[in-house]
Amino acid sequence: MALDKVHPQQLPRLYVLMRNLFPGPEMLVDCVDQRDQVVGKVKRKDIFRGSCGFRTVHVFVVNSNGKLLLQQQSHSRDRAPLTWGSSVAAYLFSGETYEKAAARRLQQELGVSDVDITLLGVLHLKDLGHDKFVGLAFVESSGPFTPDPNHIERVRLMSPNQVLARWRKGSMALTPTFLALLEFYNRVRGQDTVT
Repeated sequence: MALDKVHPQQLPRLYVLMRNLFPGPEMLVDCVDQRDQVVGKVKRKDIFRGSCGFRTVHVFVVNSNGKLLLQQQSHSRDRAPLTWGSSVAAYLFSGETYEKAAARRLQQELGVSDVDITLLGVLHLKDLGHDKFVGLAFVESSGPFTPDPNHIERVRLMSPNQVLARWRKGSMALTPTFLALLEFYNRVRGQDTVT
């Protein structure tokens, strides 16, 4: 649809459609209760202003050698800039599944598509006092990866045990959510845990 052919009455509808195509503070997300049941919708920027719980998904991209692709968050991020975390992460759009959000964000942040996505589980965490439900998805891929410089400072491949060893020494700053997910991932794999 060419914008010069859009009738002015269609602009509000077009705005709503465009707002929900791309992640950002204006995107609509589901407001969820303590059991991850949808109770309404809210703009992402308003999540922490009320008592709304919300959903995110994190993806662990692991190569054929078992190394995990880590992302260092961009220096321009509002929360936890330059810390290391999951291969990709995303808020879920309203009505979106964890798997669909994972596929969307893999494409947007790393240029990865057409991969099998396995949801390993959903963790119930707290974020600034709010209920946060975090789906952890697993993908096996050796790339190529095309990191989005607006979200990612750089990427690095490391084994989960190397990540934990560096974190324990204080030489690698990790996001709190990533740390919880790494512990969960290691439990699923029967490996060393964070504590």
